[in-house]
Amino acid sequence: MVETLLQEELSSTFTTRLGYLVSRRAYRRLQKRVDYSEYGGPPLLGATRLCVIGHEKSSVKAIRNAIATACRFTKGDLIGSFKKEILSSTTMKP
Repeated sequence: MVETLLQEELSSTFTTRLGYLVSRRAYRRLQKRVDYSEYGGPPLLGATRLCVIGHEKSSVKAIRNAIATACRFTKGDLIGSFKKEILSSTTMKP
């Protein structure tokens, strides 16, 4: 929705079209950053083991990136980090 609205605004006048041409790389980088298929999916919080959630109609790219994300989370011990953080925030301090 935001992408569509932005495209409409950027193509509405000559100056906005010119501005888009100047900043086209930034818009492409932004589009890549907000594209769910670049990440594959978020971790399922509350699970005792790693679980990455993907969309039912995920593309091959999204599934590949979800597997890569799960590997990064596993190597970084995401679940262990969550457990430590939760335990440290719930422990009463004198």
